[in-house]
Amino acid sequence: MHLNHTPTKTCLTTLRAALLAAALPALLPLAALAQDFSNSAPNMFQRNAYEQQRIAQGLKDGSLTVQEAARLEQNQAYIERTEARALRDGTLSESERQRIQEAQNRQSAAIERERSDNQRGDPNSVSARRMQEDAQRNANQQRRIAEGVQTGQVTNREAARLEHMEARGDRSLARAAADGRIDRHEQQRINHTDQRQSQSIHRERHDGQNRQGQASYGGHQRGQQQWQRSEYRQRSNGNHYGQVQDSQGGRGYLR
Repeated sequence: MHLNHTPTKTCLTTLRAALLAAALPALLPLAALAQDFSNSAPNMFQRNAYEQQRIAQGLKDGSLTVQEAARLEQNQAYIERTEARALRDGTLSESERQRIQEAQNRQSAAIERERSDNQRGDPNSVSARRMQEDAQRNANQQRRIAEGVQTGQVTNREAARLEHMEARGDRSLARAAADGRIDRHEQQRINHTDQRQSQSIHRERHDGQNRQGQASYGGHQRGQQQWQRSEYRQRSNGNHYGQVQDSQGGRGYLR
């Protein structure tokens, strides 16, 4: 009697089902991880908020002087202008995203370097307290912009306008604090600028213009682990930020 050893269609189907069932427990955690990785990816505005928070903390614990914080705010203004230019057409290309990320990496390294040097600030001085409050407000504003973009309340073009205004405010703060002190009149002007920016963010988030879907944000969004690894590398290898030139000139106040 001849025996047919060729697997039947039913046998092959059963075998495939068994293999899939065995692999499924391993695949599900990976799928969940990928979804979480995407949903928790911080965007460049969240990172702006993070760096501003580090500046505020440096002023609070005395690891930053007012003049050091002023230089860092000037760097931050450069980053925000770069973001505004990149997003003003409503899209963000991969090359633009990479250029912004590199600038943010250099800023991160600069903050770490300034906070780790031998210069100590007086966190109890009037100017240090004023600048700490200003940097904290900057962090809060950037966080509100990030939330608006993530929820679709703020379009890319609206985000570009808001970042342009943020850059002006940061440049104004940097100039006021360049001599190591912020007097009462300078603080009043800074507060007025911040109040107008806060109103602009609220207006853009509630004007009814919504960004359709998350895909329009292009290839910018990356996982939180990616830029955290970048932060670690920058702190470890001691990269220098270098001198940032302000090509726009003029006063840094909102018109």
